[in-house]
Amino acid sequence: METVRRPITKTVLAIGGLDPTGGAGILIDQVACRAGGAHGAAIIATSTVQNGEQFFSAAAHSAAEIGRTARAVLETLEVGAIKTGALGRAEQVIAVARLAADHPSLPLVIDPVLHSTSGGELLDSDGRRALLDHLLPLAALVTPNLAEASALSRIEATDVETMRQSAVRLIDRGARAVLIKGGHLIAGDPTDLFYDHRGNAQLFSSKRQAVGEIRGTGCALASLIAAGLARGEPLVQAIERARAILQTAIANAYPVGSGPRVLSFR
Repeated sequence: METVRRPITKTVLAIGGLDPTGGAGILIDQVACRAGGAHGAAIIATSTVQNGEQFFSAAAHSAAEIGRTARAVLETLEVGAIKTGALGRAEQVIAVARLAADHPSLPLVIDPVLHSTSGGELLDSDGRRALLDHLLPLAALVTPNLAEASALSRIEATDVETMRQSAVRLIDRGARAVLIKGGHLIAGDPTDLFYDHRGNAQLFSSKRQAVGEIRGTGCALASLIAAGLARGEPLVQAIERARAILQTAIANAYPVGSGPRVLSFR
């Protein structure tokens, strides 16, 4: 599927981590939002020191600054959705939860990033509890991978049935809908499972592409979905279009240095 060519009028406000290599985090969020037909605004919640192969450290930004910056952006841009990624610590999670609660008309897409691809911790244990208690109940959609779904639900997600059980647990914690990404399923093609608060379930499968490791796919998928929601698309339609755009970006991924490939939305 080609990227959207109609005029961009809506903005996705992405709040997450800064990856200095540009392969993931809010830098890839911006590219994905534009590919999805929305403008991408960004607020750094946590900065990382990493190079694609190794993770060295992360530093959370002021929760107060996150709130002030968000208010400034919302005053002038036509924000249609909020997307979160790596938030770092509980203070940052709670700041974002307050922002989302103050703007209930804006759909919130949570990519619950716990670790970087290179292994660094991007949300500490207090932050995880804050996410479950304060942020998750405000989510229009939460998009964990298998490891994140397992950690947050405390149900080991290893196949479609356990993915469903994990999704139900997250719905019980307050999320309106869950999309568990099954790219690391051992058997068969990558399969994502969608489940919402009404009990609607749907599987999305795609052929596994022999392109090696690629960074930023989770960030990009959540941003693409948020772009669709910002433009007024129904949730399932936004997911379907986002997955199609992402598959093309995976096929066109390119090497940067000696680390994993990076998505290309050309």
